[in-house]
Amino acid sequence: MSDRDDRVRAITTLSNDQWETDMDVHEQIDEFGLTPEHSAALRAVIGLYAPDVDVQPGYISVRPQGRHIAAYFNRTFVDVVVDPLKVDAVAVQNPGTRAQPKRTSTTAYLRVPKAVMSADRLAEMVLGALAWREAGTSWGGEVTHSGVGADLAGETCQTCWTELSNSGACACDD
Repeated sequence: MSDRDDRVRAITTLSNDQWETDMDVHEQIDEFGLTPEHSAALRAVIGLYAPDVDVQPGYISVRPQGRHIAAYFNRTFVDVVVDPLKVDAVAVQNPGTRAQPKRTSTTAYLRVPKAVMSADRLAEMVLGALAWREAGTSWGGEVTHSGVGADLAGETCQTCWTELSNSGACACDD
């Protein structure tokens, strides 16, 4: 294993020992069960950027060190953070994706379902989101059960009335 691999470790905060804290992030990606396109995109992002990676039972998030999350990789979709003023245009430019209706004034999410775009294009979008997050304000230290700042956790979905996860996922997303 290279020095770079030693630096790229997943930040795991699970208390049920589902993931070992010293397990290499690439092993955790294999265990998680992402689609092949999403797995390839995540590996490319890690190889090019070395973001902070947080592996949780329902998602793997990536973010610049000390900044807000840029993307959530779920088993069947990826939510990529996009400027809320641009998200609708980005969705139109990327057929098969959709702007999530759950937004804040500073954050919107573009939902990328499995097999709607190449791994290269998805990696490019996530790298753009990482750059946007890195240029923004520092993570304010908001803490959720996972220890990672959340934009939407605790809010309620206006469609199914369930509590949203950090990425804005809810019961109607399954």
